[in-house]
Amino acid sequence: MGIIGTIKKIFSSKEPELEEVKKSDLEEWFNKKYLWQIEKINSEIKKHSASFSQEKKKALLLLDELEKAELHNKKISKREIDIMEGNRASYIKKIRLFLSLVEMPEDVSLLDDFEHSFDSMLDDLNKTTMKSFYVLQQFFANEAARVAASVKKMDDISKNIARDSLGDFLEIENLFKEIKVMEARRKIISKDIAAYKKEAKQLNSELSSLKRQHAERKESENYKNANSLIEEKESVVSKLEELKSSFTEKFAILDKALKKYEHMSLDTKLIKSYLDNPVLALSFDSDFRIIEILSKLKDNIQKLQLKENVARKTKEIISNLSKDYLEETLANYNSLVDKLSELDTSINSNACLNETEGLSKKIKSAEESIAFLDSQISSMQKELSSIKSEPRFEEIVGKISALGFNMRIL
Repeated sequence: MGIIGTIKKIFSSKEPELEEVKKSDLEEWFNKKYLWQIEKINSEIKKHSASFSQEKKKALLLLDELEKAELHNKKISKREIDIMEGNRASYIKKIRLFLSLVEMPEDVSLLDDFEHSFDSMLDDLNKTTMKSFYVLQQFFANEAARVAASVKKMDDISKNIARDSLGDFLEIENLFKEIKVMEARRKIISKDIAAYKKEAKQLNSELSSLKRQHAERKESENYKNANSLIEEKESVVSKLEELKSSFTEKFAILDKALKKYEHMSLDTKLIKSYLDNPVLALSFDSDFRIIEILSKLKDNIQKLQLKENVARKTKEIISNLSKDYLEETLANYNSLVDKLSELDTSINSNACLNETEGLSKKIKSAEESIAFLDSQISSMQKELSSIKSEPRFEEIVGKISALGFNMRIL
């Protein structure tokens, strides 16, 4: 009778009384049953181990016989004798090494490791002794065959124990471990979700307060005054951009002519500044030297070899860029710049506006933090819902029942 048969006999020799077990107590109940019977199970394993050891001793004796065996046919060449002796020595050495390394365990917990190591070493032995065994068949067929048969018997004992291992018990043990890991993970996730929800609740409370303060600031006279300043600033900026655009467009028409004239003039630096940024150049050209340069350009326009339409437009623009026009443009520009600076100072010094902007930033930060927390909570809730230990518990109950236990889960 194999070990599994023995186990089933231990657990089901008589119809056991029905035991009612709470779900929460199942692992403890099973461990008590398992540990109570483990000595009896190991007793059966020791019998197999003893058979294995006995067969190993027999194999060693058979190796001694093979080593001492004499040739039945002594009328062979020295070369054949050398081949025989070399292969006999190699075969005996490898078998003895193998036998010295294999030891059958007497404890069920060591069976799996033994099975894997024994199979691996036996496979290597077969590969490395195949040639020697074939050669020995020509000289000591009976002795070599008896050694091989003894090793084969050890393999049979090993495979019998491997088949009779407590796989179901170990699987049940591993299933309980998996459930523990799942439940531990569930606790961690649940704890994290609770902490994130608490933080999100606090942030939502702070966000409500921030929004209320923000709304109050926007209704105050100070904010309305600051808002009027902002609207006025936008108007000034618009007028300033319009002035820059208009003035720049005029010099854009002069671009080709000025670039060519730049090589003929001594005022290359001033010309270049007007080509790069006409408005900025005008703000630094307080003496309006550009008028003289444009006048000379107009007088020498024929030398610039411009296309007729370009030359005509160039002359028209130069005629429009009078001193009065430039003075007025510069005055308007300076006035707008000064006004913009004045408005910026007033806006920046408005405490209510600064507070409102600060509140806006805090509101945005709080909303982003809440969105992140909500995303994390959602992700963790999905993971939590995917952790289901019930299928493993049902598998455990099925395996326990298959082992012959008569129990019912409360």
